[in-house]
Amino acid sequence: MPLPSADRALLITLALTGCGGAAPPMPTAIPAPAETARERIAGSTRHGEWVRIPAGGADTVRAWVVYPERSTRAPVVVVIHEIFGLTTWVRGVADQLAADGFIAVAPDLLTGKRMAMPPDSLWSAEGGLDSAVAMISALDYPEVLRRIEAAGLYGSRLPAAEERWGVLGFCWGGSMVLATAAHAGSLAAAVSFYGGGTPDEVDLSAVRAPTLALLAEDDAYWPVLESLVERAALRGPAIHDARIAALCLRHGVQELLTADRDFSRFPQLATRNPLI
Repeated sequence: MPLPSADRALLITLALTGCGGAAPPMPTAIPAPAETARERIAGSTRHGEWVRIPAGGADTVRAWVVYPERSTRAPVVVVIHEIFGLTTWVRGVADQLAADGFIAVAPDLLTGKRMAMPPDSLWSAEGGLDSAVAMISALDYPEVLRRIEAAGLYGSRLPAAEERWGVLGFCWGGSMVLATAAHAGSLAAAVSFYGGGTPDEVDLSAVRAPTLALLAEDDAYWPVLESLVERAALRGPAIHDARIAALCLRHGVQELLTADRDFSRFPQLATRNPLI
């Protein structure tokens, strides 16, 4: 079914913002790297503010909200952080989304949790990665999904907002994008950047919003690729098909839509020709 033009535009723009936009980009046309994100935010002409968003019952979630410089109502994007929490880099992604015309809402999904060190230190300090993994692993996923949807509905009810919202996330946040797409009926579009597996209780067949998942290789991908190549005795251009099949198998793709009959070499991967 063709996507409505508004949802298609939202999906494409979200993907380009997260990927870095058109090539070659201007230095300020993509989110700043972690090393210069604080400087970019400090020099931004867009209004950013901290808010507390009601998330059901007595729960609230802290969030960074950035507004675009436009006279018309803006669509809303929820930015879901990585395992390191709401870092300055994630706030910079929100600022870039605002530069692209969105109201960006970046919730801190570790709100209320005890952290061993600030988010900006977790990725580089000794023991930081282990601490981040432990904190994320201890989160209650229904609470996480409730907070994400609360952030989206908060943004879509702002006076300057359109009544639709999308979601974008990276790594662990990319996984939560897929879970949100299966959970939130009010969601308009979703873009997951290298998200992995979702919680067992998430039924991805329930996804209704237009969703784009951008996948990447991880350490566990290479043995899958090697096995596919060896079993089918592949050589030359067929290796590229194996790479796609390995990505799908590694990331839990249930069915690959393709008109390329060469994928029949990989019986482990279910395929369907969308043209028939």
